Amino acid sequence: MKKFLLPIIAFCLFLGLSACSDGSSNDGELAAYKAKIEELEQQVQQLKAQLSVYTNGEIPVGDNTNKPQSSTEPTTITLGQTVRIEDVLEFTITSCAWETQILPSNTNGSYSYKADVEDETYLVFRGQLTNLNGQSISVDHIQESEILINGKYTFYVRMDAEDTDGAGYSTSTKPLQTVNFVIYASVSDGVKEIFEEATVTLHLLNDPDRTQYFFDKEDDCKNTYTIHLSAQSF
Repeated sequence: MKKFLLPIIAFCLFLGLSACSDGSSNDGELAAYKAKIEELEQQVQQLKAQLSVYTNGEIPVGDNTNKPQSSTEPTTITLGQTVRIEDVLEFTITSCAWETQILPSNTNGSYSYKADVEDETYLVFRGQLTNLNGQSISVDHIQESEILINGKYTFYVRMDAEDTDGAGYSTSTKPLQTVNFVIYASVSDGVKEIFEEATVTLHLLNDPDRTQYFFDKEDDCKNTYTIHLSAQSF
């Protein structure tokens, strides 16, 4: 937008200067030029004001009265607590554990799972979620989260919902479906061995109109939740 407004301002100034340099002796034309110059100067001031708004990051996007806003402070949640993000999803985390591989809840017959990674162990949270959105959502696409261990070591966190039969992990959950889900990070064994405490920070999209896009925690409106763990949590 700044690149768009600056040429307009420059063009208006050029017109104004061109009018000032006109040597016509006709009083009527001179008066008309002066009036045009005043009009252009007013337009330039208005464009400068708009440019200042964009420069300061105060981009007008219409009526935002009912639009969700990002939470200013993270909300601490605990195991067994139900969290609801209106028109997006509802979830409850019920357990956490170290796991070498992540199995689905239904291992009868054929199933898919997340295999063991050499020299790493999964820190896994399990629970249930319900899609409250009007469209299918991929829970991993509407979050950007991390875990900080011992105040020093950071690992990326992923979320995956299970298929409705519980035999694998789905790319999406349909509206009003309730399924099991996992939150997990693959932690190096060296860090696991010295684990004392950790904080999981979950950034979750709270704008139901943005669920079909990849979430950006810097630009999209979000709710932030934290989960605190100690060595005694396992």
